[in-house]
Amino acid sequence: MKNILSMNALIPDNAMLVLALKSIGDCVCISDMDDKIIFVNEAFLKTYGFSLEELLGKPVSIVRATNNDPEKTAGIFPATLKGGWRGELINQRKDGTEFPVNIATSVILDDKEKPIALMGIAKDITETKRMQAKLRSVADLFQNLGTDTSKNINTIVACASAIIGGVASLYNRLDESACSLVVRAGQNLPPEMENADSPEGHICYEATIKGKDKPVVLGDLTQTSFMQSDPNVARFGLKSYLGAPVSLRGKTIGSLAVVDSIIREFSPEEIDLIWILARALSLEEERQEAIIMLETAVQQSPSGILIADAPDVKIRIANRKAMAILHGNDEKNVDFELHEPTRTWESYSLDGISIPLNDLPLTRAIQNGEVIESEEYIIRSGNGIEHFVSVNAVPVRNIDGTITSGISIFHDITAKKQTEQKLRERENRYRTVFDKAPIGIGLVSEDGYVIDCNQAMARITGYTIKELVTIQQTGIFADPEARNGFMELMERDGHVYEHPVILRHKNGSDVAALIYVNRIELGGINYYHTICQDLTVQKKAETSLREIADSYRGLFNNVGDAIYILDINGSFLDVNSGAEKMYGYSREVLIGKDPSFVSAPDKNNLEEIMSRVKNAFDGEPQQFEFWGKRANGETFLKDVRICKGTYFGQEVVIAMATDITDRKNAEDALKQKASELERFNNLMIGRELKMIDLKKEINSLLIESGLQGKYMIHE
Repeated sequence: MKNILSMNALIPDNAMLVLALKSIGDCVCISDMDDKIIFVNEAFLKTYGFSLEELLGKPVSIVRATNNDPEKTAGIFPATLKGGWRGELINQRKDGTEFPVNIATSVILDDKEKPIALMGIAKDITETKRMQAKLRSVADLFQNLGTDTSKNINTIVACASAIIGGVASLYNRLDESACSLVVRAGQNLPPEMENADSPEGHICYEATIKGKDKPVVLGDLTQTSFMQSDPNVARFGLKSYLGAPVSLRGKTIGSLAVVDSIIREFSPEEIDLIWILARALSLEEERQEAIIMLETAVQQSPSGILIADAPDVKIRIANRKAMAILHGNDEKNVDFELHEPTRTWESYSLDGISIPLNDLPLTRAIQNGEVIESEEYIIRSGNGIEHFVSVNAVPVRNIDGTITSGISIFHDITAKKQTEQKLRERENRYRTVFDKAPIGIGLVSEDGYVIDCNQAMARITGYTIKELVTIQQTGIFADPEARNGFMELMERDGHVYEHPVILRHKNGSDVAALIYVNRIELGGINYYHTICQDLTVQKKAETSLREIADSYRGLFNNVGDAIYILDINGSFLDVNSGAEKMYGYSREVLIGKDPSFVSAPDKNNLEEIMSRVKNAFDGEPQQFEFWGKRANGETFLKDVRICKGTYFGQEVVIAMATDITDRKNAEDALKQKASELERFNNLMIGRELKMIDLKKEINSLLIESGLQGKYMIHE
């Protein structure tokens, strides 16, 4: 045929190039300027099933499928003449089967730059397309996973079977307490298969779980010892296995596997997919553990906690404290709506005005995206009891910023409010002595707000009393960080004695002062009892203090802590009413006694106690714990602070003691809660970081496969 040219005639000086084109793995086709085939390589013949004679002289369209876009195919020839065309087409073999190809065309020029032939190189992308579909399935899987971990685990296992193939997929998990291997989830499993068995000999245990950190690929099980050791291999005719370990907190706990009844060679992409899905199961295990920890922490919290769905504000989690405040008991079914018409509780402002449902903090957080902090309300529960509560509420958003739920935490501050009321009622009894004291005296909350102070404190700082009770304590220090210094002393010693500070007067001038601070408890709430001595009038103050010694006896007795005055032999010279209340003995009984009189039997080293008293006399302040015994026989633990002082001209030791039994119990409970919450936080943050890494890996596989990344990752 005159239109058919051999490659040697077309390019006589490039025999090696011809040989290369013949042996290349991709399909190579060269056509003349009429688009008639003049050369194809061996890969082309093998792929399309034609003989060379059947193709030479035929138009290139002989291998085109009929369902290609006509406009697209018509544009290939002119685009090739202009420099080349690249894209995807559907081609067909001699037997009519169609398959996708990626084609790149170019024009062949002679030595005069004249086009003499056209060349196309095609690659069968059937497997690429199949893998892209699998990756899209994985991406869709992660996109559609919900909050139900059990459902998610079943979905992931089913996905493994769907995208990798095989006769079945399963997730085996170790039950160490029962020394067994349990099928946690499975797809297409035989009904007669045992749900639990001893792990020894099973592929999932011996190869995958013991392997710990890598996939296991067994394309031909007939050549392995598992034909005998794993009872399921021979029983169900399994021939191949692909598995990957599932871990929890760094420990392998199970395996995800796909099994087949034929000998097969698993592709690198399939190995990557089983590894990704196994890691997804690991994240679900971590999520389930975190949810259990969260629910435990929520139920044990001393504050009321509500977690609700958006947008209907339907409560999903409510702890016992929340149920007790809202309904008067903790027995109500948790699954209820905040806006339910049959609710038995009501909410009011502190002024007694009813709060509309849409103005409740949790509703505003979910429906408006508000963050509510420390708003105070009155809740009248189902049994008619009123609770004062301080409420925080925040919306919870997903990675796209959509509000999916909300959390409300409310603290029962009824006792605090009652205490504040009692303090106001008792104010008139102590106001005269309080206001007439020549040194500044203040009552400060633990978060640094001035609750009350006297005129002397106002005079030292230049502010009015009304102004002082509206600002934090740090606002009256020249250095706002100065409060941290004596707070560290409070933590270390339990009190602050003669701590020098520089105060900032309202007019901007500096005032040198000494601060004395003790922690006192009023109505079950801790406060800092603060005394401020203006050093600029120290001499005058010393004179005034001597003149009001009798008046100060009232202050001595009104200090919440127990105070003792001891001589050098350790005998009590005087005690305040706090000591009388602590031990149940009158002042007359205690005077003349020593610490052994109030010591719990076999609880204290009295020799060491007396040694500490001597050290205090030598000018070394002491602090220690002491087990006391009340007049009624009850024993308790107290914190004792002693230092040297004078009493009517006599050198003495002044001891201040605080009953710390409840505080010790609370500290132990708080340490345990803090540890549990820190672990939960690490788990949850770790899970989110691992999920981001997993999504990055999926994006990378999608991009390598020619697809666009599925996830938007916010770094």
